[in-house]
Amino acid sequence: MSQELFADRIGDITVANGMVRIEYLSLKTQDPETQEIEFSVSHRLVIPLTSFKEIVGRQTRLLEKLVEQSENKTKESLQ
Repeated sequence: MSQELFADRIGDITVANGMVRIEYLSLKTQDPETQEIEFSVSHRLVIPLTSFKEIVGRQTRLLEKLVEQSENKTKESLQ
């Protein structure tokens, strides 16, 4: 069964004993006067370090492609 995970942002990422722990945060409250936002941990993901390295590698390649496409569009619009 496939489940979707939504997070407003990522909290702490820690590494211990070859495992990576990632905390996903959700918006809890926002102070209307100070606009200060409070988050709470909604989920935790624990994965082996080797899997984490693979994920980061894939995300890095994706980001490089997105930057390349963005630069190409900028060059095209200037011509």
